[in-house]
Amino acid sequence: MKAFPLILHVLIIVIILFIKFDYIYGNEDAKRLYDDLMVNYNRHRRPAISPNEPTTIKLKLRLSQIIDVHEIDQIMTCSVWLKQVWIDNKLAWNPKNYGGVSVLYVPYEMIWVPDLVLYNNADSNYNITISTKATLHYSGQVTWEPPAIFKSLCQIDVQWFVF
Repeated sequence: MKAFPLILHVLIIVIILFIKFDYIYGNEDAKRLYDDLMVNYNRHRRPAISPNEPTTIKLKLRLSQIIDVHEIDQIMTCSVWLKQVWIDNKLAWNPKNYGGVSVLYVPYEMIWVPDLVLYNNADSNYNITISTKATLHYSGQVTWEPPAIFKSLCQIDVQWFVF
């Protein structure tokens, strides 16, 4: 009787290992949409109809954690989420043509993303190190919210601070 649970677990594992998962596929409409959007897309070109048209980027900085405050050097290290939203008309589509797919998630490296840096950065590293997905909406709206760690110069009045 004590061996029964062990035998049952082994049997379940063997069955799982031999099951063929032919029925698990990605959404074919989403794959076709992705292929259609990327066929002539150039991620190095700013999403604008004309060179003189500005690209409006909405930013929202959400503080996740204050990692460190170095009072003497006046440097603050923070973990943040930097939400960025803009319109890229080259990434717009009609959901009716793609089986009702209205949102698509793509690696940010595949599309144009704003080249933003922290002005008062105390660190020479400007790169996004975590590969995140951008959300493409059928209207052409792109939302990208990568995590970041910012080291910024921060004037701190240390006159009365006890060292």
